[in-house]
Amino acid sequence: MNKNHRNKTLHLLVNINNHIVEGLVDIGASMSIIIASVVNESWIMHLVIGFESYKTIFGMIIQAMGKIERLPIWIEDT
Repeated sequence: MNKNHRNKTLHLLVNINNHIVEGLVDIGASMSIIIASVVNESWIMHLVIGFESYKTIFGMIIQAMGKIERLPIWIEDT
């Protein structure tokens, strides 16, 4: 792994429902992921639709909160 990976990764502040969190920009991502604590702290749980199951690279099945179809966010000035 490249030791300078953290330095080359673009991090920014994101405002989700008036809750500021650090975001990570991944241009090649096929989906965006929000950690459960951010969903709860941002009061957006009512936007979550169902649950999803995913298989990890180690073969384990994990269950995650479902999809959020539309979530307005704002990039904060720094």
